[in-house]
Amino acid sequence: MFLMTAAFHASILICVLLRTVKKLLRNINEYYGDVLRTKPPSLPTEESPNLSSIAKEKSLKDIVKLMRLVLALAVKSDKKEDYVQTIYTLSPDAQKSLMYLLQQAYTALGIISLLQVISEPSAGYSPSNGLLRYPVSSLC
Repeated sequence: MFLMTAAFHASILICVLLRTVKKLLRNINEYYGDVLRTKPPSLPTEESPNLSSIAKEKSLKDIVKLMRLVLALAVKSDKKEDYVQTIYTLSPDAQKSLMYLLQQAYTALGIISLLQVISEPSAGYSPSNGLLRYPVSSLC
């Protein structure tokens, strides 16, 4: 009886997690249209997160793919200045890791380089004013 109960609870947790990550991905796609007024990029199959693997196996590889999409949107959003400033409060190792993930996301999405996005005039960030501590070229 206990084994059936444990298995039942595990399957419920997997279903809840799968619904949650599906909703997150759906919200990401809606954000592109509703806020950014653009069509969501179509990712190559190898760059798309496998949501079932995230829910069932807690696949780190697929979790990273999903988080890269979230990070890429954060830097493209109206609040990118706030997000970039928050990144600067992290440890140098965490900053470097996030910048690397962001660059991977932008490369996978076929978007202009992260350095160009962060240094857009509206953001006020550029390597010349010293606010970009880790240039993308130093992270790859």
